[in-house]
Amino acid sequence: MTWLDANRVSAAIGVILIHATSDVDGQPYTNLQPAQRAVPMVFRWLSEYSSAELFLVFSLFLLAFKLDRAPTSYGKTVSSQAERLLIPFAAWAVFYAFFRLFKASVFGYVPGVMHELSQWQNWVGYFLLGSSQYHLHFMPTLFALVLMYPLFIAAYRFPVTGLALVPLLFILDQVQGYVWGHFQEPMLRDYLLRIIKIITYGGYGLAAFSLFGVFKKGMSDTDWRLTGRLAVAGIVISFMSLLTNTYDVIQTGQWGVRNAAANYGHFLMPVFIFVAFMSTQNMKWSPQFSVLAKFTYGVYLTHPIFLDLWDAWVKVSGSVIDPTTQMFAKWIIGIAGGFGLTFLLSRTPPLAWLVGLGQTPFLKKAPAPRAPAGQSAGKPVAA
Repeated sequence: MTWLDANRVSAAIGVILIHATSDVDGQPYTNLQPAQRAVPMVFRWLSEYSSAELFLVFSLFLLAFKLDRAPTSYGKTVSSQAERLLIPFAAWAVFYAFFRLFKASVFGYVPGVMHELSQWQNWVGYFLLGSSQYHLHFMPTLFALVLMYPLFIAAYRFPVTGLALVPLLFILDQVQGYVWGHFQEPMLRDYLLRIIKIITYGGYGLAAFSLFGVFKKGMSDTDWRLTGRLAVAGIVISFMSLLTNTYDVIQTGQWGVRNAAANYGHFLMPVFIFVAFMSTQNMKWSPQFSVLAKFTYGVYLTHPIFLDLWDAWVKVSGSVIDPTTQMFAKWIIGIAGGFGLTFLLSRTPPLAWLVGLGQTPFLKKAPAPRAPAGQSAGKPVAA
């Protein structure tokens, strides 16, 4: 499925672009004029084709693929996913919790970070919400959806069930809006929002399993081409719905809140993108995508390191760099650094598990039993 590998690589590159378009504070260059932030915000608009939700779709699609090829019990499936997701996540949560001190030392807010690190409530959030760095929320969210996978199997049998994503997104928007307006205690609000998000994001699980059902049943080349055209039309409409939000960000220098149309455009885009790639399965994609795809998990995890290093260098050097140049520099450095570090970790057996490319050292699997002399391994011993 080289088309899926191409999707994974493009998604990783897109996520880095999203994070490269903001300033050192994660804002849309609020203190500059609209014309100065226009180009980065246009590229951010273009980068909306990628998102954590897209990673959820192809991760759950792959889960459906694995369950179809090698059915296992619920316990074994959950434990294998926990090993791949939660153990690296815990390590990276601790790493980023303390790595922030590096940037804080450059920009002068070490006391604030130290105070945060001293509060046990924040450490609970680091491990349950992934709040020690802005991108880590993906891993506990994905694992929570894995726990729900028995519900998604119906969508594999009845693909139309995947359309439930649309009303679930409506519920997400309405209920989260209510929580923001009625719950002022930050800690309680954060956990309520995450619970609501996980429940309604079950729609992505239904969509992913339904798409696998369609994929396995197969269609003719003509039908795949027609499906691809519909997916591209959905992508175009989604981008169009996001234009008003992008214009507002350029004018105000504030992220603001997406209007209803932009909200649906953002959250439905991942499905349209995935279907567009899936419709090209009969094309001859370069095998290099399959080589690069195995590093995308690590790239997602590691790229913020290099974006922070860039911001620190700009601060220490006293350089004045315009937003457009900053964006391209951070994008290139994030891609090169993310892929480079992931490759190095993958070639270091004791650390490869950090990027999902090696066995966790303290969870080594027991060796297979040796067959008695004169018998082939794997064959039963006569009673």
